[in-house]
Amino acid sequence: MSGTMTALLATPPRYWPGENATQADQRPMRRWRVLHACDVVGLTAAVAEAQVQAGMRPSLLTPHGWYRPPMPQRQPATALSLIHEWQQVRRWRNRFVNEIVEQWAEILHAHCFAAAMAGLRGSSPVVYDLVSPIGAGIAPKPGAWLLRSLRVAEQFALSRAAAVVVHSQAMWGEALRRGVDAQDLFLVPDPVEAAEFDGLGGESRHRAVTLFAPDLCKRADGRELTRLLLAFATLRSEIETARLLIEVSPEQSGRVTAEAAKAGVADAVRVIGQTERSQAIGVAEIIVATAPADDGPSRTLIEALAHGRAILAADVEQNREVTPQGRGCLWYRRDDPRDLAGRAAFLARNPDFRTALAVSGRTHVQATRSAKIVARKYDDVYRHAFQRQHRGGLDALGQLEIVRACF
Repeated sequence: MSGTMTALLATPPRYWPGENATQADQRPMRRWRVLHACDVVGLTAAVAEAQVQAGMRPSLLTPHGWYRPPMPQRQPATALSLIHEWQQVRRWRNRFVNEIVEQWAEILHAHCFAAAMAGLRGSSPVVYDLVSPIGAGIAPKPGAWLLRSLRVAEQFALSRAAAVVVHSQAMWGEALRRGVDAQDLFLVPDPVEAAEFDGLGGESRHRAVTLFAPDLCKRADGRELTRLLLAFATLRSEIETARLLIEVSPEQSGRVTAEAAKAGVADAVRVIGQTERSQAIGVAEIIVATAPADDGPSRTLIEALAHGRAILAADVEQNREVTPQGRGCLWYRRDDPRDLAGRAAFLARNPDFRTALAVSGRTHVQATRSAKIVARKYDDVYRHAFQRQHRGGLDALGQLEIVRACF
């Protein structure tokens, strides 16, 4: 790797979630007319909602029409999905033409490659939201010309976009490696509103302490599950009233039950489904945030901080990215079940410290991921994109305000 690239990767990205407020934060936000083009709504709906609260005018468009819930979740990339990628580009081009979006969209915020590629032919500035590169998880094979051609096309779209948005430090580095200019690259956290949740847990200091481990069995090897159950068995030898909730899919519940029986803690372990996550967070005094299954920041950790819960988190880069200064978390060594058990016991015996962690984490979420904060960051992204698209002559944004004043 060249010295220049090494220096760029070592430089903290703009709009790091823990940065301090600047003078620009006092500037009124523009009422951008933003078209969010996405194949899967997911967190895009939360982003649009945050922008609405800030006074922007976002809309969501999919290849099937304007957004109407529910929408299917994105499936992992496969060789078959690559074959259809170019067909999606054509669908998006037709959609943009049929909806005549350029008459009112000041910014096209593309959340997938196909929408970005199709949108480059229009006159609206394109903001490319890079969540996962094309072919992520597909091992390259000799003669895989389709994957190579799509990656070249993706690199073209990244270089032609007026701005590129990423949501994790890992994707920041990946975008730089794919040739995105650091001046056009922005890291913006996913929004989450602490006000939506029900406050601090663990009101009673004397009842059984409950630990909750969400999203535990996403890895095929199951090492995180084994380590957690070993740690919980050690914790139970010290605190007999401790309980453990584990969130897994229905097909994995038998495996968890067998592992818990092997560790001798089957009577204190309960398996729950994803639909019970909110209730589990509501009753648990301690949330165990294991290492995420991918390179992105832990969504579970973010949600638990927003709920106002004490977090026992694996000391890995993805978790540190969510809370760079350790706000709301007590860290444990990922590969050491004894360290996990010892720190869980410390939290279980110290309710005042659990409350202090919970308050600190909740405050951190409000300061870095509230709708107003996230919308402010997107306002800066859109300003950059609009000015880059309309370089030269008078200030393009000034002209935009003059035009609006006439209506």
